[in-house]
Amino acid sequence: MAQAEAAYRKAIALDPFEIPGYVDLIEFLIRNGRVDEAGPLFVESDKYSQEDDDVLESVFDDLEDEIKLEDAERLATAQAERLKKSLWANLALANVYARDKRYRNALDLITRASQMDPTVVQPHLEMSKVYLQQSRWTDALTAADRALSLDDKSSNAYYLRACALARLGRKREAIAALEKSVALNPAIARYFADEEDFKSLRLLPAFKKLLPQPDKPAEQSEPK
Repeated sequence: MAQAEAAYRKAIALDPFEIPGYVDLIEFLIRNGRVDEAGPLFVESDKYSQEDDDVLESVFDDLEDEIKLEDAERLATAQAERLKKSLWANLALANVYARDKRYRNALDLITRASQMDPTVVQPHLEMSKVYLQQSRWTDALTAADRALSLDDKSSNAYYLRACALARLGRKREAIAALEKSVALNPAIARYFADEEDFKSLRLLPAFKKLLPQPDKPAEQSEPK
């Protein structure tokens, strides 16, 4: 572990402008129970960060499935000023709370993110997801529709709209939303078969038509 840490620090020393180096070392420290040592690295990365760099968001996003909630909260408290300015870090931390079914905390962060920039669609998509996890179907539909009002070409928004509509028993509208989702992003259809929200749709011919078709076996030539 000491050699690994030394290598991470050497990478930063060799190229301090390479922001992923700071992210890697911060994540290394967090994974090893050393959250409190991450602070100076955030400050150091600020000297070289570009406008699109968001170290805090990257850390929360990368560690979403593994970071302990208490460690995430300690990091958020230590980087409170940074968190206040980052829409995307708020959303990434919200995902950590949602993972642990702390939905109220997640929604508070998502709401704050939506207020930072009312033109960004992602907070409303995340809000719809959390409402679906809570079985709040009508609220999930409202959030998905809000996302579509900001971006009517969002395949994910139509997908979430379909999830809520299916749960509400509005099957025809759900299928129409899925058709729009697939039209905008054909690859999204691969999620349909395993989506529990679409359980009520699975026997419908219109739903089956939307599922990806299995690849046909390649024709073999006759042996010579």
